[in-house]
Amino acid sequence: MGSRSSRKTSFEPRTKFCPPGFRKAPALASRRAFSLIEVLVVMSIIGVIAAATIPAFQQIVIGSNFTVSGELLRDNLTLARQTALARNHSVEVRFYQFQGTGATTSDYQAFQLFLQKDDGTYAALTKVLYFPKSIILNTDTQFSSLFDSNSTNTTIGQGVNTGVQLPEVGTAYQYLSFKFKPGGGTSLAQVPPCFVTLVAKNAAPVNGSLPANFVTVQIDPVVGKVAVLRP
Repeated sequence: MGSRSSRKTSFEPRTKFCPPGFRKAPALASRRAFSLIEVLVVMSIIGVIAAATIPAFQQIVIGSNFTVSGELLRDNLTLARQTALARNHSVEVRFYQFQGTGATTSDYQAFQLFLQKDDGTYAALTKVLYFPKSIILNTDTQFSSLFDSNSTNTTIGQGVNTGVQLPEVGTAYQYLSFKFKPGGGTSLAQVPPCFVTLVAKNAAPVNGSLPANFVTVQIDPVVGKVAVLRP
């Protein structure tokens, strides 16, 4: 009768069951990382795509800024006319020229509405309204007839004479103004057209031609109606 210890027992290794249709994942050690060349190729492709799309994106942003500028000016000029009609008092529109923080030039880049009171003084009807960054009024009378004060009957004044303080610049500014009258018309010379044109600060007209992107706001001097014109 043999001893139990003398019995040999062998165990076969069991294989893991893999359902049909599934592949075994490779061992972690066998997975290969990206090579330096592959990384550089991917980065180069990303750079090419970015170089091609960034200018197009910038044009979209600029176009949006012009739309916002035109609507901002149109809506507030319309407000000035409606207020003059409703309150039976003149409303003055002032376009502000000043040198912004960090700027090297002085540009027309904001405006404000004022209600003329019975005693001839003015009360602010709105806060100072700024055009989107880098959008300014072009002062060439060919594109902005309101800056031809002799022909359109606009007024040019200095901030120091008004006592109206602007944020960051105080009274160190110049302004161009005209009025909407109680009847809905304007103080502008009744010889249309009367208009201003907004352009990008870094894209001034060249050889008498406007840049590709601009917006013109036209004012009917007789009835005070406002229209926005885009290319």
